[in-house]
Amino acid sequence: MPAYPGVIVSMTPELPDEPTIEQVEAWLELAELCQDDTFRASMRRTAQQYAADHDVPGLPRPDAVAVVRDAVAPALAAGLDPTSPDADPVVAAVSNRYMSLHGHCDEADLRRRLLDRLIPANDPRRDRYLDLLAVLNGWSTGDATAPAVDWFIRALRHRMPEPVG
Repeated sequence: MPAYPGVIVSMTPELPDEPTIEQVEAWLELAELCQDDTFRASMRRTAQQYAADHDVPGLPRPDAVAVVRDAVAPALAAGLDPTSPDADPVVAAVSNRYMSLHGHCDEADLRRRLLDRLIPANDPRRDRYLDLLAVLNGWSTGDATAPAVDWFIRALRHRMPEPVG
């Protein structure tokens, strides 16, 4: 897996020299969260997929989660049902954006690849990890991606053909 120093640094928690009580509490919760083998495996898989999607020449590009988060936010705010026909344009927009960023032209393969990227990222523990990391680093919190990712997974699965056999 190629190294992405900026990602590695931004995703690695480090307790400040003089932490606040809130930072110590975040540090302890992070330590507990990282004891979960399934969580660590999921985060590792997500990082490997991110690296695979970005192991192409050119400018940095958003990953599948960022594409989904940005496109699905208005649908979530509007309370749009992911299985309704009104969600078709959102699915098409995400698919087209991801396709243009990563050069996939086979729609069935693209949808499988998106699911492969989104399912491990659809973990509320991932959002919690990022919130705790933000507390440690003094960043803003509350940009949960799980609701948008969950919405899009349901929308995408609803539009995929049933397996034969």
